[in-house]
Amino acid sequence: MENSKSLIRHDPLARVRYVFGQALQSFIAKQYTPRDPHERFAEQVHALELAYEASPHYLQADFRENFAKKHYADLIDRRDEILEDYNAFNEDGEFVEFLKQTHPHLYSFAKWEIVCLALAEKHEAAHQADGTPINEPPKKKMTPEEWRERQVRRRQVKIEDKIAFAKARLESLMNVRQLLEEYDSEDDDLGQIKEELKADILVPEEEDPGSYHQA
Repeated sequence: MENSKSLIRHDPLARVRYVFGQALQSFIAKQYTPRDPHERFAEQVHALELAYEASPHYLQADFRENFAKKHYADLIDRRDEILEDYNAFNEDGEFVEFLKQTHPHLYSFAKWEIVCLALAEKHEAAHQADGTPINEPPKKKMTPEEWRERQVRRRQVKIEDKIAFAKARLESLMNVRQLLEEYDSEDDDLGQIKEELKADILVPEEEDPGSYHQA
């Protein structure tokens, strides 16, 4: 130390070189000292968080599937662009690994478009140009037990319909009787009106050709 001070007194530039050397050593130490990943990737994580807050539905499986089906042509046209962006994102392997460990939802969010591209290609491969499925599953043939259950259920529905119709007619008849009793009279004209009214209300209606049983 004494030698350094003595050298500085005899050499005017020695102090300048000494101060510069100390500053250089400090700079090198800062550059090569490992930094906290949270600090290093703070800006990138913040950018992803803002994008996620604006579109959290990008993580929903049903949204991705519906989006891929609706925009499959556009996604396939942009295939090279989407793959290029995905590869560029994964170039920084340390950042990607940091996301997986600390912010898995942001990692999934960052690759939502590549997932949609895969779903779009799957949809295109399974459908013809007009949108109809290529491998449409055959209709399942009913077993004898299923056929009998279906026939029994149909008859049960018909019986339930008849019971409901009879109940409605009975209630209508009771209401008509109550109404006629309120206007009881010996007047011949009024008696005729009562019969006509009863016939109009209780006459069976013609079955609607578009009803359930004929459909």
